[in-house]
Amino acid sequence: MFARSVSLHLKRNKAAEFTQAIEREIIPLLRKQKGFQDQITFITPGGKEAVGISLWDHKEDAEAYRRGTYFQVQKALAKVVEGTPQLQTYEVSNSTFPYDRRSRRSNRNPPSLRWVRAAKTPSLCPEKKKMNAEKK
Repeated sequence: MFARSVSLHLKRNKAAEFTQAIEREIIPLLRKQKGFQDQITFITPGGKEAVGISLWDHKEDAEAYRRGTYFQVQKALAKVVEGTPQLQTYEVSNSTFPYDRRSRRSNRNPPSLRWVRAAKTPSLCPEKKKMNAEKK
């Protein structure tokens, strides 16, 4: 999993407008991107600074976004952001975000739901397989 962190300086009294722009314009754009997983946005209590962290399946997915759609994001935020956003990139080392490292894909179903689904499907649940074998 790969992460992008963008630090922004917000224009005076624009925190609410920034939040609305993220919800209405930016997140829908991000959801269309290959490999996008999640967006987390923070605003300081005074509303002067913001940080956005996006999570991606692979570095290549985040780079493709940076080369393409990110310019649309910058344009959409120009009315609420001043200065140049500062970008940092990271390999994710630890996370509680639902993610299956074997397949390198997000697992948006929490573990409890995966277990329920597996329990309903005998081929996926070893205990159920064993019980069925003992009944025969």
